Amino acid sequence: MSRKFAIALSLSFLLHIVLAAVLLMGDFDSEPKVAPKVVQVQTIQATIVDKSKIEAQVNKIKQKKLDDAQQLKDLEQQVASARVKRAKEEKRIKALERQRKKKLLEKKAADSAAKKALSKANAAEKIR
Repeated sequence: MSRKFAIALSLSFLLHIVLAAVLLMGDFDSEPKVAPKVVQVQTIQATIVDKSKIEAQVNKIKQKKLDDAQQLKDLEQQVASARVKRAKEEKRIKALERQRKKKLLEKKAADSAAKKALSKANAAEKIR
């Protein structure tokens, strides 16, 4: 039995030495583990905004839009008024032009009649 015991004991030592060698060699051969990189986080530069200031700014912008719209409406009314005034003025100018032409024709007719009367008077004078 002692021989069986010696074989078993030497096999056990041999097995333990082989296992220890495998474990030690496996630990030295492996690549070193990469440590996780630390990511630098940029902090957000935030400022506190007063809600009333934002509302005041929004109201100011809305009021400006309303003022611009009113100004545009006023300008459109002025343009329409100017067009109407221009049309009336053109109509008045045409009427004055017609009146001037009519008076010119009347003057020509009167001059022509006066010339005829003068020539008749001269003819009558000569006859006398």
